Order: sequence, then C-alpha cells, then structure tokens
Amino acid sequence: MADVLLEIYSEEIPAGMQSGAADQLVSKVRDALTELNIGFDDIGSYVTPQRLVLTATGLPTMQADQEQERRGPRSDAPEKALEGFLRSTGLTKEDLEVRNTPKGDFYFAVTKQEGKKVAEVLS
Repeated sequence: MADVLLEIYSEEIPAGMQSGAADQLVSKVRDALTELNIGFDDIGSYVTPQRLVLTATGLPTMQADQEQERRGPRSDAPEKALEGFLRSTGLTKEDLEVRNTPKGDFYFAVTKQEGKKVAEVLS
C-alpha cells in the first residue's frame, strides 16, 4: 500500500472559499481514482490561505485487472456484421462467446486488461 500527498500552492485563497476548494479537490480526486480503477482507504484535505493539501492513504501499487465485455451481433446475423465486429475487437470467431439473452443469442467479446503501476497512472 502507498500514500499520496499533493500540495497545491497558490495566491491567497479567500477564507470563505477555503473549505469549498478543499471539498472540491477531494471530490475530484475521489472520482478520478474510482474512474481509473484505483482503490484507496481514505482521502482527506487541509487548507491554509495559500495552500491546498490532499492526502490519500491505502493506494495499491498496481491497478486491479479489468475484464471488459462487448456485445456483438446476433448469432444468426449476416457474416459481414460478424466480420466487422471481429475487426473492431481484434479477436477471432473462436475467441467469442455465444450467450442466450432475452432478445436472442448474441456473440460476446470478453477481453482482459492487465492493471498498470499506480505511480505511472497518477503521473
């Protein structure tokens, strides 16, 4: 696990805007970490008249691996539709899964993306 300290130096922040700025910084960083698939234990902030400080604790050193699914054409669709889907995914017909859905049988492409180092992602 790793910790992050981010300090932003600025010109004087008016007293009435300090807590709002700190809250916005925490909110934006929390949303960004969630979107990047980076877990954390806690995020906090501190503010002075010329500094905003953010602390994030419990970050992993690597992102979690992700599995992505894309639904393709129906299993009885024309061959051209399947070829286009295969081109867009970079897979072969053997790599696809056929699943039964309420709307019929469809091809699904399941790809796995390995996690990257969190230090690289954050930079």
